Amino acid sequence: MIVLILSNSDSDNDSVTDDDSVSHNDNGYNDNVSHNDNDNIRESDTALVLTSHSMEECDALCTQIAIMTNGEFRCLGSTQHIKSKYGSGYSLAIRLYTTNQIESAKELITKMFPNARLMDEHILHLNYELMIEKGQKWSMLFEKVGKLAELIDAADYSISQTTLDQIFLDFSRNARTDIVKSHF
Repeated sequence: MIVLILSNSDSDNDSVTDDDSVSHNDNGYNDNVSHNDNDNIRESDTALVLTSHSMEECDALCTQIAIMTNGEFRCLGSTQHIKSKYGSGYSLAIRLYTTNQIESAKELITKMFPNARLMDEHILHLNYELMIEKGQKWSMLFEKVGKLAELIDAADYSISQTTLDQIFLDFSRNARTDIVKSHF
């Protein structure tokens, strides 16, 4: 990881610090950038530029994010802006009690969410990507998922917004596809 600290002050002491040390704590975050440092930087006339492969770290520390693939910027904005604009919907994870529930659960999910895509199935766990219409309210989505969980008698369930990791992987996949297409 490279951390650049750029001072934007009007003083003659403008400086650029390049800290190329990679020191991560147990949480995976760079020890050189604490949350207190992040708060201080936001309040001062200073910008901190991080480059990282950890989208979790970027989501936690950054106010603005740019995603780059193949040496080109693909997007720039706040984490919420990027998730809203480039996210493909929501992730639905459901855990069932018995294997007997799996097929009927899949059928009901497909019926209630016609654009749902099964991403992973492992023993009693089903993970779906839900494509939701623009402007649909969270409350309506939660209500619909709650009703679904009740109808299939789910052990538990969760719904979450697309993560930055998923968005980055989509950009990376598309970049690889573009490279392959350009060679043929």
